[in-house]
Amino acid sequence: MNTMLEIRKVSKLYSTYMVGIKEKLLGNKVYTNFLIHGTVTGRLSSRNPNMQNIPRDTTASVIKTMFIPPSGKLILQVDYSQAELRVMAAQANEPNMLNAFNAGYDIHLATACRNNDWDYDWALKKLESEDGTPEYTKVKTERKYAKTINFGIIYGQGPKKLAEALEITKEQAASRLTEYYQNNPKVAKFIKSQHRKVKKDGYVVSIFGRKRRLPDIWLIGDSNWGKRSEAERQSVNAPI
Repeated sequence: MNTMLEIRKVSKLYSTYMVGIKEKLLGNKVYTNFLIHGTVTGRLSSRNPNMQNIPRDTTASVIKTMFIPPSGKLILQVDYSQAELRVMAAQANEPNMLNAFNAGYDIHLATACRNNDWDYDWALKKLESEDGTPEYTKVKTERKYAKTINFGIIYGQGPKKLAEALEITKEQAASRLTEYYQNNPKVAKFIKSQHRKVKKDGYVVSIFGRKRRLPDIWLIGDSNWGKRSEAERQSVNAPI
């Protein structure tokens, strides 16, 4: 099975970045198309080729070195720090999250501290020590759990998916989600309000006024749990 997965990965790299890029060359250069209408949520996308999805050095270093900027130019890779969580904090007006961001805290570590009643500075010092002690391991593990939950909330992750991601029982995952919502009550309120809105209107709206239409929830009501859950998930995720 591992050999098959490795072959699949290499085959995809070959077809996309060897054969695929060669077909798109103009001379010895490649040009992409950036689109503002390429996704349903309105985020910037890239096509022919997708320059937002070049493999990392850690996964395909040879592929990364194919892309060389012209003389005097740079290829710049940037990423907003925890952008989705910042938007959710603002949308929900959740003070715990807003205070953590305003203080310059690592939001995942701050979440772990609230869950475990830790002092943030103490936890940060333990994490940065990398001394291998049980306390360091505990802080590192809890931060990892918090990160998974923080981003999972945005994508509508329930107890089952969270349990798989954290390799814990479904009951433990449900307990952690309950704890998260208790510590961030306005996030829970925001999510419920989005679910109500999409059920009432069939769409949700971003802070810029962009509508994401989700008509399935009108048409099916409560008859199809899968489609209803997907519409509810998108009602939270799309505006963020």
